[in-house]
Amino acid sequence: MSENNHKCIICGSEDLEEYNELVKNARKSIDITGYSLRGFYESNKDILVNKCSENKEFIVRIILVNPTSQYSINRDVEENEQGSHLFKETYNNLLKWSKKSQNIQIKLIDAPLSDMIYRIDDIMYTGPYFYRTSSKETYTNRLNCNGWLFKAYQENFDRMWSEAKDIEKNRGVCE
Repeated sequence: MSENNHKCIICGSEDLEEYNELVKNARKSIDITGYSLRGFYESNKDILVNKCSENKEFIVRIILVNPTSQYSINRDVEENEQGSHLFKETYNNLLKWSKKSQNIQIKLIDAPLSDMIYRIDDIMYTGPYFYRTSSKETYTNRLNCNGWLFKAYQENFDRMWSEAKDIEKNRGVCE
């Protein structure tokens, strides 16, 4: 399914290469939401710290579902296995990583996510969180900044950002 400002893609290794290329060439900012963002962290941790140090205007805004919330615990069980602490472990890694630059900002929400939002400059990816299905097993939409859907998702991200709780960079890790 493709329109002028919207393209539906099925995530695979070629799509991850597209993400990586866009991150490598990003000039302004990145917004992302998620439960653990382990793949995002592992793929981009070094390049984003470098981008933030080279360009003081470059901002990374991350919204995570609070890893101690029941929403996050439930999603961890759905995507991983019973008794998994993957989301908490990844949160701790993200928190330590964010201390490397004041331009890497993380906030927490105490609500479930219905969709993933991943914006790299003027391109945005969105996709659903289906019940009992790993997010990487669902589809992804690629949105251009000129479309109404891009604007709707960006407004939703900005609303969540304004209501989410700040994380103090010197705060302790999640037990």
